Amino acid sequence: MNATPTPQATATAAIDGRAIQAQFASLTSDRDKFQTETATLQTKLVQQQSQIQIQRQRQLHLSTTIQSRTTILGESEQSLRLLIDEEKRLRRQYSAEGSEIVSLVNVISQREETVTESK
Repeated sequence: MNATPTPQATATAAIDGRAIQAQFASLTSDRDKFQTETATLQTKLVQQQSQIQIQRQRQLHLSTTIQSRTTILGESEQSLRLLIDEEKRLRRQYSAEGSEIVSLVNVISQREETVTESK
């Protein structure tokens, strides 16, 4: 048997070979596009992760600032309460001392009257 291909078989093989080459070229192009898109997406992902990290740092800073200011406010409120309590205590003390002074003035006035009457 002779293994020589017929002209029709040769033409069909040539057409099939070109079709395979075209498919390979198309697949290669698709692969290149996919790799480009993958690289672009990876770049975007890194940028987004960086932005997320920056936002987390800002949130931590704000949280720390708020906590610090809340602590300061609480301490200020406590100090203010102590000052108010001290003011109330001093007012009571001065009121008591004022009453004592009035009493002493009354006693002195009575003694002066007694001394004046005895003369």
